[in-house]
Amino acid sequence: MMVSVGLLAMAGVSWAEDSVPDEKAPAGDTLISYGYDAENHAFIVHTSSTDSAYDCTVPAEVLVGYGSVENGSFVVTSLEEEGVAVEFPERPTEDGAEGVDEDADPAEICQFSGSVVGGPNGQINHGQFMKLFHQIVGKKASGCLNRVIAQSTLGKGDDQVRTSDIEDVIEGDEAEDTFEEGMATFETFVATCDPGKKDKGDDHPSNNKNKNKAEKNKADRPRGNSANAPGRSK
Repeated sequence: MMVSVGLLAMAGVSWAEDSVPDEKAPAGDTLISYGYDAENHAFIVHTSSTDSAYDCTVPAEVLVGYGSVENGSFVVTSLEEEGVAVEFPERPTEDGAEGVDEDADPAEICQFSGSVVGGPNGQINHGQFMKLFHQIVGKKASGCLNRVIAQSTLGKGDDQVRTSDIEDVIEGDEAEDTFEEGMATFETFVATCDPGKKDKGDDHPSNNKNKNKAEKNKADRPRGNSANAPGRSK
């Protein structure tokens, strides 16, 4: 089953660790997709678990519909690729997903949100993208995801705007609610944010260390002597 308002195209997926040319990509636990609409200066982000019911991968170039912009923030209301509403598929259970819950809302699972980028004088730089990423993702912005944004070209090269490049300085508040849609370029990565802890079996070094320490303490403990027992006459 395919659900509308979603996202497709696994071909554009990259890996946060290293680029892997092989057909079989390394496993990860977190999917992160980010896009940038350079015309409207809109930074768009979504993160989800690779075990979630739906695959929230985004095509490389999509037309994004925006909700109203409030305090520079917005939610994505639609995604289209070449005039067709983008879809995202259910994850097959054999790929490690838990299976699709009948009550699962695909629009909620793959909900994208974002923020308008720009300083008080309209300047745009890489540091602003990093700051906005933390604001959008919140507590999920762990080191594994920070690395993805930090290594990106967002706010660099052609994406960087200096105050000297701006002819008409526009205050940030005046730029709100001025756009409803725009073309955005997306990149999608899979990162390992929770490598997990190995179970400590009986042969784990730390267990052996504790065991040896206990045996040593037992050996050093003074042993009882029936001749010195209380109440025993000499």
